[in-house]
Amino acid sequence: MALLLERSGSEESHAEEARPEAIRLDLFTQRFFTLVKEMGERLERTAVSTNVKERLDFSCAMLDADGRLVALATGRGYHTAGAPLAVKPD
Repeated sequence: MALLLERSGSEESHAEEARPEAIRLDLFTQRFFTLVKEMGERLERTAVSTNVKERLDFSCAMLDADGRLVALATGRGYHTAGAPLAVKPD
């Protein structure tokens, strides 16, 4: 019985240790999406091109060093298929 209590206690402490990591991951995820959203809003406000300013014909994304998608601005995802190729390391 004591062994069973030790296991459940260690499993519970492991879950508590993993909780800060999950919170940190969520905070970074939200920050990345906010940055990409702000990038799109800034581009929209400062654009000279009618295609960008009025038609919103652009995409904003954040990629990691290996060209994998990290964050994508909502509603502007149709240009990002080629983005990893633009930053792919040699």
